[in-house]
Amino acid sequence: MSTLNLGISSRTVEVHRSNAMPKMEARNPAELIRMVFTSGKVMLPVPNASTSPVMRTQLL
Repeated sequence: MSTLNLGISSRTVEVHRSNAMPKMEARNPAELIRMVFTSGKVMLPVPNASTSPVMRTQLL
């Protein structure tokens, strides 16, 4: 399982990333990640303050 508990395999992540790169016109994964983070529309997991293992997200 993925580190963010999305319930998807690492292979699924690789396939989605490889499909996104040409659509975003990114030359490599680092450039793709840079584009995502500079877009201002990124949802990042933030640890919940309660004792629940459930994660909440924060819009940057």
